[in-house]
Amino acid sequence: MQFSKALQNSFSLESYGVKIGVESNEKGIFDEMLERIPRAIPNGFSPINPEEIVHQIIVKANKKSTEYKLFRNDEKIVESSIRESILDSFESWLRLTVAEFARKHIFVHAGVISWKGKAIILPGYSFHGKTTMVAELIKRGGIYFSDEYAILDEDGLVYPYPKMLSLRGIIDEYRQVDYSAESLGAVVGTSPVPVGLVFITEYKPNARWKPKQLSSGEGVMELLKHTVSVRQNP
Repeated sequence: MQFSKALQNSFSLESYGVKIGVESNEKGIFDEMLERIPRAIPNGFSPINPEEIVHQIIVKANKKSTEYKLFRNDEKIVESSIRESILDSFESWLRLTVAEFARKHIFVHAGVISWKGKAIILPGYSFHGKTTMVAELIKRGGIYFSDEYAILDEDGLVYPYPKMLSLRGIIDEYRQVDYSAESLGAVVGTSPVPVGLVFITEYKPNARWKPKQLSSGEGVMELLKHTVSVRQNP
């Protein structure tokens, strides 16, 4: 893969076996990108040599027009004149790149809590109430794992991915406000646990509680359609 020429401000990292270069032509926004990396990848990362990178995420600033463009692997993804918006996009795409190309783990778009030593996985699309459900469960004693990804290894264990919970409905139904699990009175998980329940649900106003048990195959198919690598490249 041919990459663009390295920009002045750059940092190379590895997380879950995914090797990424982060770059910008503006030092100010590059410094803010660096500050967001631990938030985007809460399980940690390691610096690597630039020669090792496989993917690039670049923010280019047009200082004359105050326009920002975000690229992944030379493909323009987002363009915005709002600095905070482009930084939010950088954070999302960095997280997504790790989730899509992880080597030994599967990332499922889902909320996760641990209850009595087993994981409850809530797969679902955005705006379907995942984070709201996770927040309510951890307020009632569940151990917080994630409101974004269920990370599974080849043995079926689920690993914590303790990013900040991004709750809608505080400002309006679209904009998110980040809360730490601790601020909601919850404990954050630190060790992997086996799967206890896959809970397929979504929020509907005035809905009635009528759960039904699915077969193991139906459960796997539901997880599969929310698996990041499958959704990005079927």
